[in-house]
Amino acid sequence: MAGSLLADISRLGPSNAFSDVVLAASGGHSREANSVILAARSKVFQRMLSSPMLEGHKNDKGLRLVQLPEVSPDLLDQLVEWCYCDEVKVSDCFGAMDLLAAADCFEIPGLLHRCGQKLAKLLTPQVLPEALDLAQRLNSQELWRTLAPVAARELPPASASLPAPLGALVWAERRKALERQAAELRLRLANVPAPRPGIVFWRQQLPQELQRELLREALEEQSEEAVPAMLAGLKERAAGLFRAQCAARWKALPEETRSLCERCAQEDQEKFEQSKAHLEEQLQEIMSQVKSVSQAEFGEHRSGYGHESFTPT
Repeated sequence: MAGSLLADISRLGPSNAFSDVVLAASGGHSREANSVILAARSKVFQRMLSSPMLEGHKNDKGLRLVQLPEVSPDLLDQLVEWCYCDEVKVSDCFGAMDLLAAADCFEIPGLLHRCGQKLAKLLTPQVLPEALDLAQRLNSQELWRTLAPVAARELPPASASLPAPLGALVWAERRKALERQAAELRLRLANVPAPRPGIVFWRQQLPQELQRELLREALEEQSEEAVPAMLAGLKERAAGLFRAQCAARWKALPEETRSLCERCAQEDQEKFEQSKAHLEEQLQEIMSQVKSVSQAEFGEHRSGYGHESFTPT
């Protein structure tokens, strides 16, 4: 089976017989590459490599030389690896932020997006201030969206110093988190166990021998009264027949026994109402917060309209 274009390019590697350009980073570090690959992956490389001024700059092997003195050796390696392999190898927040800044500088959207994903997984509250500073400098929507969930979780709700794009996204994240809480509460409300009647408490404490006796009586009555065609599926109907037999026996119980079971049912009803009231109170509080946050989010959106680089989502 033929490999994909990216897989074939990856196997070829940046340094190969067809390399026609050398990227020189700081400290004398350099990497050979194919100009067509670099130009396809980065708009900045495309402009650099199409400049006629580059023709006069060649190394001792006759390859065109692109000087990148502001790029560290590690960053250059990662940029080239991305161009050929679509891979990001960073293990900490600062490495992800450095590579993200480089991706922004060289206009590599795919790498910018992948670094944002990495940063979202690695970002900690301690590094958030540095990440916010980077986002402010780059004014990158990708980075704003990456930082928003962490900022929404870690920053106090009254934070008034956030840039307008981030402020709107943070309020949106807070609203979504509250809406998820509200959905969970509604689910818990729907699943609050219904109160059980007294007969259920009586039936649950029946000895197994008595349960078998009641079921046997129910089945015998069915066998005596039913025609053969009605006996089909009797096993599947056994549970219902058992409950019906219990209901008949329940009516004949002494008043004292039934009163004890009814008291259990009353306690169960009270627990049900308390649980439901508690969850409804929580839901009401959450919905009140959703309303407040939605108003704040709307205010941030309005203030963000003046920023051309920001598009509310």
